[in-house]
Amino acid sequence: MYKTQFVELFSCYNCAVAEKQKIASGFARVFGAQPMLPKATIVSVECDIVKGLHAFTIVGLPDKSVEEAKDRIAAAIKNTGSEEDFESPKRSNKKIVLSLAPAELKKEGAVFDLPLALSFLLASEQIQFDPQRKLFAGENIPKRLIPKEYKVDNLWWFPLPNGWRLIYSFITPSNVE
Repeated sequence: MYKTQFVELFSCYNCAVAEKQKIASGFARVFGAQPMLPKATIVSVECDIVKGLHAFTIVGLPDKSVEEAKDRIAAAIKNTGSEEDFESPKRSNKKIVLSLAPAELKKEGAVFDLPLALSFLLASEQIQFDPQRKLFAGENIPKRLIPKEYKVDNLWWFPLPNGWRLIYSFITPSNVE
């Protein structure tokens, strides 16, 4: 009797978990850049998502700030739109590996936040676009620092040689008129 009740309870739990998770298994590759004055090195950012126990790792010689990107992108994805829009990588019961190549190059700074997030969202099929011939790099500027007259809610900056900064925005359906 106890075994039957356990099996029913377990199967009901699995149904609820499967309904809740919309993260698909998949693979995606986008490109980022590691600033190395006076030039930058192209870095391949790959995301592989497979069934298994939850794991969320970044490999490819990342420094501490790149390792911390796991928390930054999980929080950014979780707080983007409503819960129905995107699912954070920390909520999934999948093994998620984000790989930065070439492996021998030390990856430093928060410039990989954007390509890591996009690679995850593409691999999990939460967004769709063609990443070919595109490079993604930059750090997100907090919304509280963006002047309201810009009428955008997502600005990114990328450090360039000699102290210059490149600032750009992505247009999302919510801010297109």
